[in-house]
Amino acid sequence: MRKKKKTLTLILGFVLTFFVVFSGCEQAGDERQSERTDMPWADTFELPFDRNIYNFSFLSPDAGWAVGERGLILAYKDNKWAIVKSPTEKHLFGVCFLDHDNAWAAGEDGVIVHWDGEEWNSIENPASRWELMGISFTGPDDGWVVGFMGLIMHWGGEKWEIVSSPKPAHFMNVLFVNPDEGWATGAAGDILHYKDNQWTEVSSPTKENLYGIYFSSPDDGWIVGAAGTILRMEAGEWNVVNSPTEKHLMNVCFSNSDDGWIVGSAGTILRYDGGDWEEYTSPTDKILYAVFLNETNMPWIAGKTRNIFRLSPT
Repeated sequence: MRKKKKTLTLILGFVLTFFVVFSGCEQAGDERQSERTDMPWADTFELPFDRNIYNFSFLSPDAGWAVGERGLILAYKDNKWAIVKSPTEKHLFGVCFLDHDNAWAAGEDGVIVHWDGEEWNSIENPASRWELMGISFTGPDDGWVVGFMGLIMHWGGEKWEIVSSPKPAHFMNVLFVNPDEGWATGAAGDILHYKDNQWTEVSSPTKENLYGIYFSSPDDGWIVGAAGTILRMEAGEWNVVNSPTEKHLMNVCFSNSDDGWIVGSAGTILRYDGGDWEEYTSPTDKILYAVFLNETNMPWIAGKTRNIFRLSPT
């Protein structure tokens, strides 16, 4: 095995519960069948090969991207998914869709790729050693990525530049609610806040690894993580919310403040309708990494399933 891969294996030890991504291992679940025919989920696409899907980004109900293992890129158009030529064989963990001629994805070994309306191309950047786990844009000239060893980079319209980080943590995701304010999640409960042109560490109520983050409004944020961790920001503070599971929770998304979904290990799906989070019927017992909602209020989900599922109208 190459020296780089040995180094990566050592790094993964710090965030083992997340990197079911590489190992293919999952938390022990129940004895449910991996395929179900009586569930309210439609199997909208099946990959012709075994590759994990790690994230979604949609511009509208009719236009979206999905990224995943070994450079996998999928485009959603005309009510169907199709594999698109990728400029990399590195894992892609995060994707952000700005407009039909502008999308970004980031991932393994510092890879960043860009869609220009015709094709995806690799973009040079200073991060060639560490994994880039999350990506967020507020406009064509304002983008952020975060990754291992405290790595934070900013896109100002011409090039990616490294930005000072308050600690050398392993960051897992990033989300900006507007150009002046953003958040990043990390291992061991780390939470960073960007405001007044700088990143600062904020108080966290947990030491669990934190993965997914979403804001249903600038003042109402959610974070999910290992061991069923769910956090909510209210009145400027992050607090633990009751969770119906101890499974690892990988991602979270809302269509509005009273319609939220979480996905995680062992096919875990949680639903929020303004009250408590509740477990929801799943089409799989395999780990789910990706969830996305738009104005249709019917979430897309995917992961180590070889399939992309969408909630069927009831």
